[in-house]
Amino acid sequence: MAAVSADLLFERTRQKREAKEQHLSGRKHWREIARPNQIPPEGRWRIWVRMCGRGEGKTRSGAETTLEKVRAGYKHICILAPTFADGRDVCVEGESGILACALPGEIKAWNRSMGEIYFSTGAKAKIFAAVEPERLRGPQHDWIWADEAGTPQYTENVLDMALFGLRLGQEPQMMVTTTPRNTAVIRRLKAMEGVVITAGRTRDNFQNLAPGIVDELERRYAGTRIGQQELDGILLEDVEGALWTSDLIDPHRALKLPSNIVSIAVGVDPSVADPERKKNPNKEMDACGIVVCAVSDDHQGWVINDLSGVMHPAQWSKVAAGAYNHYRAGVIAAEGNQGGELVKMAIHAVSPNINVQIVHASIGKRARAEPLAALYEQGRIHHVAQDKQGDPDWAHLRDLEDEMLTWEPLISESPNRVDALVWCFDALGLISQGGFRETRRITQAHAHKQDHARAAHAKPWFSQEDEEDEDE
Repeated sequence: MAAVSADLLFERTRQKREAKEQHLSGRKHWREIARPNQIPPEGRWRIWVRMCGRGEGKTRSGAETTLEKVRAGYKHICILAPTFADGRDVCVEGESGILACALPGEIKAWNRSMGEIYFSTGAKAKIFAAVEPERLRGPQHDWIWADEAGTPQYTENVLDMALFGLRLGQEPQMMVTTTPRNTAVIRRLKAMEGVVITAGRTRDNFQNLAPGIVDELERRYAGTRIGQQELDGILLEDVEGALWTSDLIDPHRALKLPSNIVSIAVGVDPSVADPERKKNPNKEMDACGIVVCAVSDDHQGWVINDLSGVMHPAQWSKVAAGAYNHYRAGVIAAEGNQGGELVKMAIHAVSPNINVQIVHASIGKRARAEPLAALYEQGRIHHVAQDKQGDPDWAHLRDLEDEMLTWEPLISESPNRVDALVWCFDALGLISQGGFRETRRITQAHAHKQDHARAAHAKPWFSQEDEEDEDE
């Protein structure tokens, strides 16, 4: 292939630029064609969430609003997307992205490899990826556009890191554009103060979509859950395909543990080395699931605490051992598919007399979880409150419940807390058919045998925060 001269490349670029400028000169101003729900809300707000159906025009409104903020003097712009490629290909270079919406002369330079836009006002926008939340640690912003915040890549840690950096200027603000999904991040945004939520349907934007496509989609999906979510922009509280719903949990909550508890166990789904983190050190570590449960003599199950978190083995082994001693458990049931003996060694390094049972998964996660979901359907599992200044509170189980309510076995990532919950009740004999009495006898005998050993060898109760403070 013949080489193209620099002069020819320059001429082609000039022609494209002039063609674009000619096209844009006859284009109507965004405010003249935008629908009311695509325009920023009046009054003071910190976060504006546009929760709309697919093809509703979320990207266009995000790009146009970001450009309006640049024109208004905002200078430190964060474009947050599930991945870097999403931010580049959709938010910046897409059909309705920032490059397509910018007026002639507004953009001085676009560094595609770095994901940086330089504006003629002196403002700079940079792409950040939700899959790399640690990159948000340090940079400061006065405007954030977070696209598709309902995707699994957005964790609460991502939201925290973004909001910690939203601290420049007189009125730092954040705009969220997303198709509604019942995730922890979306539920948290709904509950926060200073958040304005606007909705929109796919049909609202039919004139800008392919002819007949909206009618076709509505014929296919009208009246279905996916149609409500993806076309009507409705947030469905219960996730289709999830094994648990709020109706299986809420009616059976307990204010305190009953007096007829016969055994307590700690379930652990260890976090192990992730080969992807070697390629990408900024990738967020998987959480280690640590859940404490009990069983009573009437074969009822009780969920006491969720101590899960992103921890290294030296940290989670201390938290698990601390929970074992604090709650006087009879066993720690830990998954050992990726290094069972190493898991046992890590826990015994903290407290050598702990009864550790290594369990191995021989069937899929859904098949393992279904028997426990059936116990919830029978009303046999109860989530136990903690007393907070005289009021019952279940906040300590919020993350576990979020994972239960949103885990879709066919499409979601591995559920660390749910796995630990399953191993816990399996060790207590509620899941294993006919295993209740045998497990109860073993764990009770081991607990009695260890009464002396606990006093001599048990280390202080540690929380995850204690361990982090100690490291510092």
